[in-house]
Amino acid sequence: MEYQRGLVENTPSACAEQHMMLYSCVVALVFAVYEPIDTQIIVSKDDYPSYDNCEDPGNCAAPCASPQSFHTRMCDSWMCKICPSDWCRESCEKLQEDYPTCRCPDWPEHKKTYSAADLPPVTGCVAEMYTLTLGKHCGGGTLRPLMDGRNGVIAEYGWDPEAAGKKECEARCLQSPKCGGFVWRDENPRPSGGTPGCFWKAQPYGARDMEYHDCYELTNGPCGFAVHKGKHCGGSNTGVPDVPYGWQPEGETIAAKIEACEQKCNEAENCAAFVWRYDTDRGPEGCFWKAGPLNLNANDNHDCYVKPGGAEGDVRSLLDQGGNMPILNGKER
Repeated sequence: MEYQRGLVENTPSACAEQHMMLYSCVVALVFAVYEPIDTQIIVSKDDYPSYDNCEDPGNCAAPCASPQSFHTRMCDSWMCKICPSDWCRESCEKLQEDYPTCRCPDWPEHKKTYSAADLPPVTGCVAEMYTLTLGKHCGGGTLRPLMDGRNGVIAEYGWDPEAAGKKECEARCLQSPKCGGFVWRDENPRPSGGTPGCFWKAQPYGARDMEYHDCYELTNGPCGFAVHKGKHCGGSNTGVPDVPYGWQPEGETIAAKIEACEQKCNEAENCAAFVWRYDTDRGPEGCFWKAGPLNLNANDNHDCYVKPGGAEGDVRSLLDQGGNMPILNGKER
């Protein structure tokens, strides 16, 4: 067979050789840039045996099946470490049933499964009041500027807390009866707005993806009470030992005052919730105790804080890290 000079012979063996060379280059390129993803980001694999609840950890016939998720949902959750309510206890007992071969490594040696009996006494509340959703703009109504109950300006829209950081944004939002959360914008290269700051928002929300933005939604008090912005609890008035109806707690911050009200309500079995009334021309701030059943209704300058596991209590805002976080859809939680 004759071939024209300058043309490459295109025999089947030549094609196969070219394909093999191409395949080898692709494989080499893939392995050159591939780095295995480290999935042991919560619990190191070397620490897995410490999560076994058999007599010989590390050599169990049925070891802890998922130390990563068990640690997050049980060992590192406010609900199962601190919360003393019946709802938390029942929820954690049910969670333990899902992980029958697991225990937390920092439990006492005799403790093989969850029990609320040896929880430390609660001397302070540690729940984060805001639910953080990364990479989201909250949407919702714009509060420009942020104002208190007497129409005094707390902060401008887009205020930059500088060194004080996002915690100062959280504190200022609590001072406003209308503020249900804020968007935190990181410093970024966008020409439309690249400086950091807090952008105050009122509910209802309509969260959407947005680079360099995070949504902070006020969902619960420091002791885990679910907060309903702009709502009166309804229900019947009730008493709390040693404090009056409409009690004005002392505290340097609104968060400290809310925590004081939550602790007082926790001490009273018949207290299912309280109304937090902001300081306005109509009256000073204070806590108004409520027994269930509750009947939430819109009321400006008032927020309803519902006890976890209490009558008509909605506890979806508790920090059970294994459950679903509150959805920013404007519905009552």
